[in-house]
Amino acid sequence: GKNEEALKDFASLVALKPRYPNGWRHKGLLHERLKQDQESIQCFSEAIKHFPDDYTNYLSRGTVYVRKNDFENAIKDFTKIILLQPKSGEGYYARSEAYGKSNRLAEALADINKAIEFSPDNGQAYNNRGIIHSMSGKFPEAVNDFTRSLELKPDNLAAYTNRALAY
Repeated sequence: GKNEEALKDFASLVALKPRYPNGWRHKGLLHERLKQDQESIQCFSEAIKHFPDDYTNYLSRGTVYVRKNDFENAIKDFTKIILLQPKSGEGYYARSEAYGKSNRLAEALADINKAIEFSPDNGQAYNNRGIIHSMSGKFPEAVNDFTRSLELKPDNLAAYTNRALAY
């Protein structure tokens, strides 16, 4: 579409009303979609400044940090989600991925276990735990998790691939 026009509109919106609930967030999401990571991070940071208790901005910024391989900042943002939403698995799930990608497998496993505890029907969480088990050389456990993932989400192509590789 007309991304430049959309960015101008978001710039006008946040200039007129910096504390508009979704202005900075939506501008950041557009920058993220355009792979403009630094601009995206700046927008999410501005949203956090205005709305420090809205966990979605930490999730969005942390996701961009993961894409940039800036795992330490991603982990900080995902930890903030856990502090804001202690009864939700979303922060644990996201932080587990950042730990896994930074090869901190024990921490990744602890977090994905917590995410599964909160959301036992999340097939993707079992797939991710299977990946952690595979990375740790625990292939029977990995196969069990990929199988559970497929029971919950039969169209999860990644789980089929991962299970085949773990056999």
